[in-house]
Parts: sequence; structure tokens; C-alpha cells
Amino acid sequence: MWHITWLVVLGLVGVIGQPCEVCVNTLDRLLDGTKRSDRNQVETAIDTFCETAQDKEAKLCYSLTVIKKDVSQVVAMGLPTQKICERLSKKDETVCELKYPKPPTDLKPLTSDMLQKMRVKALREILDEHNAPCIGCVEKHDFVERIQKLRDEL
Repeated sequence: MWHITWLVVLGLVGVIGQPCEVCVNTLDRLLDGTKRSDRNQVETAIDTFCETAQDKEAKLCYSLTVIKKDVSQVVAMGLPTQKICERLSKKDETVCELKYPKPPTDLKPLTSDMLQKMRVKALREILDEHNAPCIGCVEKHDFVERIQKLRDEL
């Protein structure tokens, strides 16, 4: 019984312990070359960075500009960026919820046998990752043929 409890606890720690990858990466780049102890300089760096931010960083900037004073205060304390992001996520949950998209699946190592063993849902996901529509695909072999054709094109 205690084995199951520890597995559950360790599983939860693995999920909870995920780093705030977008926040940590953005703050590292944002604070590079910035005097961390100067709160005004940190706030200016946030404004400057957020003017040109795109994609996930732009979404993070939306949250950071609202709590800019809190960000500069925590940065001035000298905490590492991981701890800064964890503290900021208590004020705004979206700070640590942002994740970078995973890269598309590499098609080169996928053999015909591997594709035949996959479920149709997984085959559809592979095609979606590569923005390759499969119009008229009804059967599993239709999806497999489309992926093989896409693999040969790359």
C-alpha cells in the first residue's frame, strides 16, 4: 500500500515541479545586461523587451506589464529566475502556464511497419504537426500512405 502512495506522491511532484520554461527563458534574456538591483532599470527593460516580443513571450509580457512593480521588486532581491517565476505565478497563474510548442515529429525514422502499428489518432496528429491535410483519407492505410509521401518529400 505504501508503494502506491509514494508513486502517487512522486508522480504529483513530477507534474508540479515542471519549470516555467517561457518565463525563465524570457526573464533570462530580458535581464541579461540589466542591473538587477535597480528597479527602474528592470521596469524599463521589461517595457523595451515587450515592445518587440512575439508568440509566447508576448503573452507573458501581457502578464508581466500588469505586475511590473512586483517583478522589479522580486528581481531586486537577487533571486534566481526560476524562483522569480514561481513567486510571480502566485500573483498571476498564467506566468507559469505558458509552454513552448513541441517540435514536429521527425518522419525519417518512421518505417512502414511502425506507421502500421500506430493508431489513426496518432497518424492524424503527425499530419497536423506538419500542416499536411489528408483530404479523402478514410482508412488507416490512406493516412499511412500520406505520411510516407510526406516523408519522401522531406
